[in-house]
Amino acid sequence: MDPGAAAGEVTFVDASPTPATGKPRLSTIFPKKSQLQPGDVLGGRFEILQVLGEGGMGTVYKAVDREVDHIVALKLIRPELAAHPAILARFKQELLTARQVTHRNVIRIHDLSEVDGVKFITMEFVEGCDLRKLLVEKGKRYRMIFHNQTGDTHPLHLHRHDFEIVKIGGKSTTGIKKDVVNIPRFSDAEVDFVANHPGPSLFHCHMQLHMDFGFMTLVKYS
Repeated sequence: MDPGAAAGEVTFVDASPTPATGKPRLSTIFPKKSQLQPGDVLGGRFEILQVLGEGGMGTVYKAVDREVDHIVALKLIRPELAAHPAILARFKQELLTARQVTHRNVIRIHDLSEVDGVKFITMEFVEGCDLRKLLVEKGKRYRMIFHNQTGDTHPLHLHRHDFEIVKIGGKSTTGIKKDVVNIPRFSDAEVDFVANHPGPSLFHCHMQLHMDFGFMTLVKYS
Protein backbone atom coordinates (compact mmCIF):
# COMPACT_ATOMS: atom_id res chain seq x y z
CA MET A 1 0.00 0.00 0.00
CA ASP A 2 1.17 3.58 -0.59
CA PRO A 3 3.05 5.13 2.36
CA GLY A 4 0.06 7.42 2.92
CA ALA A 5 -1.94 4.56 4.36
CA ALA A 6 -1.75 0.96 5.37
CA ALA A 7 -3.76 -1.59 7.26
CA GLY A 8 -3.50 -1.51 11.04
CA GLU A 9 -2.27 -4.98 11.86
CA VAL A 10 -3.87 -6.73 14.79
CA THR A 11 -0.90 -7.69 16.92
CA PHE A 12 -0.06 -7.92 20.58
CA VAL A 13 3.15 -6.09 21.37
CA ASP A 14 5.22 -6.87 24.44
CA ALA A 15 6.67 -3.71 25.98
CA SER A 16 9.24 -5.62 28.05
CA PRO A 17 12.69 -3.99 27.92
CA THR A 18 15.54 -5.55 26.02
CA PRO A 19 17.72 -7.61 28.41
CA ALA A 20 21.00 -6.13 29.55
CA THR A 21 23.90 -6.83 27.22
CA GLY A 22 25.87 -9.91 28.20
CA LYS A 23 23.18 -11.23 30.53
CA PRO A 24 21.07 -13.65 28.50
CA ARG A 25 18.64 -15.83 30.40
CA LEU A 26 18.87 -19.39 29.08
CA SER A 27 15.48 -20.91 28.44
CA THR A 28 14.66 -24.27 29.96
CA ILE A 29 11.93 -24.49 27.32
CA PHE A 30 9.47 -22.44 29.23
CA PRO A 31 6.16 -23.77 30.60
CA LYS A 32 4.29 -22.76 27.46
CA LYS A 33 6.22 -23.89 24.40
CA SER A 34 4.46 -21.28 22.28
CA GLN A 35 5.94 -18.41 24.28
CA LEU A 36 9.38 -16.90 24.79
CA GLN A 37 10.46 -13.95 26.88
CA PRO A 38 13.14 -11.28 26.29
CA GLY A 39 16.43 -12.77 27.48
CA ASP A 40 15.61 -16.37 26.55
CA VAL A 41 18.20 -18.07 24.34
CA LEU A 42 16.66 -20.64 22.01
CA GLY A 43 18.91 -23.54 21.09
CA GLY A 44 21.89 -21.81 22.65
CA ARG A 45 21.98 -19.48 19.64
CA PHE A 46 19.02 -17.13 19.23
CA GLU A 47 18.69 -14.55 22.00
CA ILE A 48 15.19 -13.10 22.20
CA LEU A 49 15.13 -9.29 22.28
CA GLN A 50 11.42 -8.49 22.05
CA VAL A 51 8.03 -9.70 20.89
CA LEU A 52 7.05 -8.21 17.52
CA GLY A 53 3.58 -9.64 17.10
CA GLU A 54 1.29 -12.64 17.27
CA GLY A 55 -0.91 -14.19 14.61
CA GLY A 56 -2.66 -17.37 13.60
CA MET A 57 0.56 -19.21 12.72
CA GLY A 58 2.50 -18.27 15.85
CA THR A 59 4.46 -15.53 17.61
CA VAL A 60 7.18 -13.46 15.95
CA TYR A 61 10.19 -12.19 17.87
CA LYS A 62 13.12 -9.91 17.20
CA ALA A 63 16.24 -11.91 18.05
CA VAL A 64 19.98 -11.84 17.66
CA ASP A 65 21.70 -14.81 16.05
CA ARG A 66 24.70 -15.09 18.37
CA GLU A 67 26.48 -17.39 15.92
CA VAL A 68 26.91 -14.59 13.37
CA ASP A 69 25.99 -11.56 15.51
CA HIS A 70 23.05 -10.66 13.27
CA ILE A 71 19.50 -9.48 13.99
CA VAL A 72 16.76 -11.79 12.67
CA ALA A 73 13.02 -12.23 12.93
CA LEU A 74 12.11 -15.54 14.56
CA LYS A 75 8.64 -17.05 14.24
CA LEU A 76 7.70 -19.72 16.77
CA ILE A 77 5.13 -22.03 15.14
CA ARG A 78 2.15 -22.89 17.27
CA PRO A 79 2.53 -26.46 18.62
CA GLU A 80 -1.00 -27.44 17.58
CA LEU A 81 -0.11 -26.59 13.97
CA ALA A 82 3.36 -28.14 13.99
CA ALA A 83 1.82 -31.40 15.26
CA HIS A 84 -0.12 -31.95 12.01
CA PRO A 85 2.11 -33.58 9.34
CA ALA A 86 -0.04 -32.37 6.42
CA ILE A 87 0.00 -28.76 7.63
CA LEU A 88 3.73 -28.89 8.33
CA ALA A 89 4.44 -30.38 4.88
CA ARG A 90 2.44 -27.60 3.22
CA PHE A 91 4.22 -25.01 5.33
CA LYS A 92 7.64 -26.42 4.36
CA GLN A 93 6.73 -26.31 0.68
CA GLU A 94 5.73 -22.65 0.91
CA LEU A 95 9.01 -21.88 2.68
CA LEU A 96 11.01 -23.65 -0.03
CA THR A 97 9.16 -21.63 -2.65
CA ALA A 98 9.76 -18.38 -0.76
CA ARG A 99 13.50 -19.09 -0.53
CA GLN A 100 13.68 -19.11 -4.32
CA VAL A 101 12.25 -15.61 -4.60
CA THR A 102 14.40 -12.49 -4.58
CA HIS A 103 12.33 -9.32 -4.47
CA ARG A 104 12.48 -6.12 -2.45
CA ASN A 105 8.94 -6.74 -1.19
CA VAL A 106 9.55 -10.36 -0.15
CA ILE A 107 11.17 -11.22 3.18
CA ARG A 108 14.08 -13.65 2.91
CA ILE A 109 13.62 -16.93 4.75
CA HIS A 110 16.76 -18.27 6.43
CA ASP A 111 15.79 -21.62 7.92
CA LEU A 112 13.15 -23.88 9.47
CA SER A 113 14.53 -25.41 12.67
CA GLU A 114 13.52 -27.39 15.74
CA VAL A 115 14.78 -27.31 19.33
CA ASP A 116 13.38 -29.67 21.98
CA GLY A 117 10.26 -30.26 19.89
CA VAL A 118 9.69 -26.54 19.28
CA LYS A 119 9.60 -25.62 15.57
CA PHE A 120 10.53 -22.13 14.45
CA ILE A 121 11.48 -20.13 11.37
CA THR A 122 14.26 -17.58 11.13
CA MET A 123 13.95 -14.86 8.52
CA GLU A 124 15.16 -11.44 7.51
CA PHE A 125 14.37 -8.67 9.99
CA VAL A 126 13.24 -5.43 8.37
CA GLU A 127 12.96 -2.21 10.34
CA GLY A 128 9.67 -0.42 9.87
CA CYS A 129 6.85 1.39 11.57
CA ASP A 130 4.00 -0.14 13.56
CA LEU A 131 1.18 -0.87 11.10
CA ARG A 132 -1.34 -0.04 13.81
CA LYS A 133 -0.22 3.58 13.55
CA LEU A 134 -0.80 3.80 9.78
CA LEU A 135 -4.32 4.95 8.98
CA VAL A 136 -6.35 5.79 5.90
CA GLU A 137 -8.09 9.15 5.46
CA LYS A 138 -11.71 9.44 4.42
CA GLY A 139 -12.10 10.32 0.75
CA LYS A 140 -8.54 9.48 -0.32
CA ARG A 141 -7.65 6.92 -2.98
CA TYR A 142 -5.06 4.26 -2.19
CA ARG A 143 -3.25 1.70 -4.29
CA MET A 144 -2.43 -1.79 -3.05
CA ILE A 145 0.18 -3.88 -4.87
CA PHE A 146 0.19 -7.64 -4.35
CA HIS A 147 2.97 -10.07 -5.24
CA ASN A 148 1.83 -13.69 -5.14
CA GLN A 149 4.92 -15.91 -5.09
CA THR A 150 3.02 -19.14 -4.36
CA GLY A 151 1.36 -21.78 -6.52
CA ASP A 152 -2.09 -20.90 -5.18
CA THR A 153 -4.62 -18.26 -6.18
CA HIS A 154 -5.31 -15.83 -3.32
CA PRO A 155 -8.78 -14.19 -3.14
CA LEU A 156 -8.28 -10.95 -1.17
CA HIS A 157 -11.23 -9.13 0.33
CA LEU A 158 -11.52 -5.68 1.89
CA HIS A 159 -14.90 -5.54 3.59
CA ARG A 160 -17.28 -2.62 2.89
CA HIS A 161 -15.07 -1.37 0.04
CA ASP A 162 -14.67 -2.09 -3.67
CA PHE A 163 -11.39 -2.75 -5.43
CA GLU A 164 -10.83 -1.17 -8.82
CA ILE A 165 -8.44 -3.46 -10.66
CA VAL A 166 -5.64 -1.46 -12.28
CA LYS A 167 -3.37 -4.30 -13.37
CA ILE A 168 -3.53 -8.07 -12.99
CA GLY A 169 -1.28 -10.79 -14.35
CA GLY A 170 0.85 -8.13 -16.05
CA LYS A 171 -2.12 -6.67 -18.00
CA SER A 172 -3.58 -3.20 -17.39
CA THR A 173 -7.35 -2.92 -16.97
CA THR A 174 -9.92 -0.16 -16.49
CA GLY A 175 -13.46 -0.03 -15.14
CA ILE A 176 -13.42 -3.38 -13.35
CA LYS A 177 -14.61 -3.16 -9.75
CA LYS A 178 -14.91 -6.07 -7.32
CA ASP A 179 -15.09 -6.56 -3.58
CA VAL A 180 -12.81 -9.62 -3.91
CA VAL A 181 -9.77 -9.73 -6.19
CA ASN A 182 -8.14 -13.05 -7.09
CA ILE A 183 -4.36 -12.78 -7.20
CA PRO A 184 -3.16 -15.33 -9.79
CA ARG A 185 -0.50 -17.89 -8.86
CA PHE A 186 3.07 -16.65 -9.34
CA SER A 187 1.76 -13.27 -10.46
CA ASP A 188 1.06 -9.69 -9.38
CA ALA A 189 -1.94 -7.40 -9.13
CA GLU A 190 -2.52 -3.70 -8.50
CA VAL A 191 -5.82 -2.38 -7.20
CA ASP A 192 -7.17 0.98 -6.05
CA PHE A 193 -9.75 1.65 -3.40
CA VAL A 194 -11.36 4.82 -2.09
CA ALA A 195 -11.59 5.20 1.67
CA ASN A 196 -15.29 6.09 1.65
CA HIS A 197 -16.70 3.94 4.47
CA PRO A 198 -15.28 5.13 7.84
CA GLY A 199 -14.79 2.56 10.54
CA PRO A 200 -12.60 -0.54 10.96
CA SER A 201 -12.72 -2.71 7.82
CA LEU A 202 -11.53 -6.30 7.76
CA PHE A 203 -8.93 -7.16 5.11
CA HIS A 204 -8.20 -10.86 4.67
CA CYS A 205 -7.57 -13.72 2.28
CA HIS A 206 -10.29 -16.27 1.46
CA MET A 207 -7.75 -19.03 0.81
CA GLN A 208 -8.70 -21.80 3.25
CA LEU A 209 -5.24 -22.13 4.79
CA HIS A 210 -5.13 -18.41 5.55
CA MET A 211 -8.69 -18.39 6.87
CA ASP A 212 -7.83 -21.26 9.21
CA PHE A 213 -4.67 -19.64 10.54
CA GLY A 214 -5.72 -16.04 10.81
CA PHE A 215 -4.24 -14.13 7.86
CA MET A 216 -6.12 -10.86 8.37
CA THR A 217 -5.82 -7.28 9.50
CA LEU A 218 -7.95 -4.19 9.98
CA VAL A 219 -7.94 -1.07 7.83
CA LYS A 220 -8.64 1.86 10.15
CA TYR A 221 -9.59 5.47 9.54
CA SER A 222 -7.85 8.49 11.07
